[in-house]
Amino acid sequence: MLNEAYAFAFSESDTDIFALTGGDDFLNYTSFLQIYDTRFDFWMGMEIKDLPMMNYSSVAYMKNYNGLLLLGGTQPYGTAIVKNEKIRMLNLDDYSVSELGVIPEAGRNVGLAADGNKVYFFGGSTGMETSRLGTRTMDYSKKLFVYDLAVGHLEMLADMPAARETNGGIVDGKLYVFGGYNGTMHSDVWQYDIEKDSWKTLAPLEKPIGAYALTQYKHYFILVGDYLNGNQILVYDTQKETAEYFKANFDVRQMGASIVGEQLFVYGGRVTPPHHYIKSEVYRISLTEIIKSLEQ
Repeated sequence: MLNEAYAFAFSESDTDIFALTGGDDFLNYTSFLQIYDTRFDFWMGMEIKDLPMMNYSSVAYMKNYNGLLLLGGTQPYGTAIVKNEKIRMLNLDDYSVSELGVIPEAGRNVGLAADGNKVYFFGGSTGMETSRLGTRTMDYSKKLFVYDLAVGHLEMLADMPAARETNGGIVDGKLYVFGGYNGTMHSDVWQYDIEKDSWKTLAPLEKPIGAYALTQYKHYFILVGDYLNGNQILVYDTQKETAEYFKANFDVRQMGASIVGEQLFVYGGRVTPPHHYIKSEVYRISLTEIIKSLEQ
């Protein structure tokens, strides 16, 4: 990558990978866009002048609009830190930014999944309270919303089973949500039926997971990294509702992960504790052997 980065929003098109906002070695917040052309192994980047500096945001590439829909996260406001309450679209033709609406329950690390013209966003940490003794507790959301870009309509759907920061994606009309964090990490797997507007609980993962990056390949979800197990790659088969674990030669969390073609790209992030330095390296992993071993 051009810059070391962590806690950035990431997505991908058929050929390019996008890393937007996040933290780096010098600033806690940026408005920087990095684009990686997988065909030529080439990075380019720029400051997006109409975008506030943010981190812990979420983004989805919207193919029909050739744009990046960005929401959630936190941003500096003077000496204070405030939540990003705006839904924005970054046009990749001219890099202009338009505001589409306001998030009803803004927070950081909001889950985001795109399906055609619609984006579903859910969960996240919505605030922090400090007691008189100095003890800090976070507030978390269990709300699920859908925003339809075609008509500009926002709707609240059925709540998640529990409130937390988490990630998920959509396969065959179902939203799958994995693990997450709300003061402790979890191993839950939930499935939301979009047509029925209802949730159900699937078999849990073998161990809790958090601070991972999620991407999709056919009917598989790939969960890369973990807060404590940064060399972990988890592959979840939505048809069998089973998970398989693999080990990688990197150790990172709060990174990006994208699948382009048959290749898994892992980029940026923070090294897991006790180290905390920020990375710019890019790793490429062929999915062929991994998927072949699952389908045998």
